[in-house]
Amino acid sequence: MTQIFIISLILLSAVTSAGYILNKYFLKFKTEGTFSEYGILGVIFLSIIAFLLNFFFALSPIISNLIFIFPLLFVFTEKFGTEQIFQFLKFSIVFSFLLIIYLSYSNYYRPDGGWYHLPFSRLITDFKIIFGSASLHPMFGTSSILQYLSSFFHTSLTGVNGVLFVNPLILILFLLFFLEIFIKYKETILKFFSLLILFTIFIEMNRNSELGNDGPGHLFYFYLIFIFLRGKLNKVFDKQIFEYTSLIAVFCLFIKSLYVFALSFPIFIFFKKKLHTKIKNYFNLAGIFLILWIFKNIIISGCMIYPVQITCFENLKWYSSEAKFEISAINTSQFSELHSKGWPDFQENKQYYLNYEHDQKKKEIFLNNFNWLTEYFKQGRYYNLTKKIDFLIPVIFLFLILSMLFALKNNKKIFQKSNNTKKIDINFLLFSSLLFSIIVCLKLPDGRYLFAYLISMIFFIIIYYVDTSIFFHKQKKLFGSISSIFLVILFSVFLVKNIDKTINKSESSYLFPELNYNKQIFKSLSKKTNSGENFEIFFTNKKYTKFASKDLCGYHKSPCVQNESILKQFDVDLTNNYIVLKLKK
Repeated sequence: MTQIFIISLILLSAVTSAGYILNKYFLKFKTEGTFSEYGILGVIFLSIIAFLLNFFFALSPIISNLIFIFPLLFVFTEKFGTEQIFQFLKFSIVFSFLLIIYLSYSNYYRPDGGWYHLPFSRLITDFKIIFGSASLHPMFGTSSILQYLSSFFHTSLTGVNGVLFVNPLILILFLLFFLEIFIKYKETILKFFSLLILFTIFIEMNRNSELGNDGPGHLFYFYLIFIFLRGKLNKVFDKQIFEYTSLIAVFCLFIKSLYVFALSFPIFIFFKKKLHTKIKNYFNLAGIFLILWIFKNIIISGCMIYPVQITCFENLKWYSSEAKFEISAINTSQFSELHSKGWPDFQENKQYYLNYEHDQKKKEIFLNNFNWLTEYFKQGRYYNLTKKIDFLIPVIFLFLILSMLFALKNNKKIFQKSNNTKKIDINFLLFSSLLFSIIVCLKLPDGRYLFAYLISMIFFIIIYYVDTSIFFHKQKKLFGSISSIFLVILFSVFLVKNIDKTINKSESSYLFPELNYNKQIFKSLSKKTNSGENFEIFFTNKKYTKFASKDLCGYHKSPCVQNESILKQFDVDLTNNYIVLKLKK
């Protein structure tokens, strides 16, 4: 426990310091000025720094040490008063306590954590960027920027367990941020939105093992909506907020490509405020980072946006569209879609359901013309969609009942647009949330992918059709009491659930989540060669690196592949001191 507490303090100090530097010297945006929001910005700043450094260096503990020390030393040059220091200490204690109970004896997001999250983090810890690294695992081509931050958290002080702190840290920062917003703000829409997000965190994100890359992506998307709403309500809708929302939106995209629709917010502001009249407005931090991210994608996978086939370059030595290669975009593009629509259980021979070459025509027929719907409902796959938002049904029902009672009491109409909705471009928000939900649902009908879009859609539908002022203004004290009671109950459940896990060790026998997924936990099917689990592939210049073969690589020393046969698809070359995985086309 003491170890987690110390690590959390180290990481929190570095992250909040980095966020403070980012905003003061680069963004200069008027934030809430809270430690939680500086922490959110710090996550963005350090993630981008890690991503940029990996072009030239392996993100080794030595590199991480230097980068972490810099914001701490820099921020100490600022003149902070005793009160500010005292406030940070209080915040740190609350933060560390919540992180301890959330992380201790929990499980890492599995099995994706062992398949490609942790292996990619280890790869960039041990190596600078590798050309064609998606050949080691296709999902490396869709790597999240959070894996870069995980590598960064592996310092000499935190040790390897530092990589486990990214998701819990992000969740606790957002929990405290929206809690502060709910308490501080009087604006009804923002208060209602923060309340909804808190419900979401307490009910759907109360386990570390549930987050993965999806959970943080949802939270940053919610934060983007909050910034947009706050800007509109405060009538601060200018070039500065365009740059700020651009950075948040691009970061959402870096977390997961499904959040490409987050770019609609800065695009809307861009044309709404006629910023396109000045060409210089095209060039901001977000735009530069986006170009570099696309460049990184090409190096890793051979595609600008992997796995979108039309963005791939067939002439590159490390990419081929032939389905026999693991890196082929067609394999990865259909992986999640087939899984979410029920293909694995539809196939009698499940061993080959992920191999695109096997029953290719059957797969195309299955996906086309909504043929998958029959199997989708037959298998009850829709439950993966509905279970993510079913908690909202009683909440919304109770809200509407109380709203109608208050409306009757005050002789008001409840189902009408409030004056507040006119201030926030509700038509754009409602239409876009509906459109994005439909698009993603048709492609990936699973709650883990749709969650943020569905929650935001429900929120905008409510404030569009319901005059929330009935509930939020006329009955302010009663609303505050009811909301506070709900939050206290949910927060208590959140605490009890995680404290019970910590005391009884109900999820894991390890204090920290398991990094290497040994046989005891996952019944690993690791294949051993004559030389053990390690075998060698030689570079042309007689230098070599060892490749490990494990069913679930976890944070095993890289490079690691799940199946030895993958290594037959490419040769390893060393060009200008960069590793290139050249396909045997």
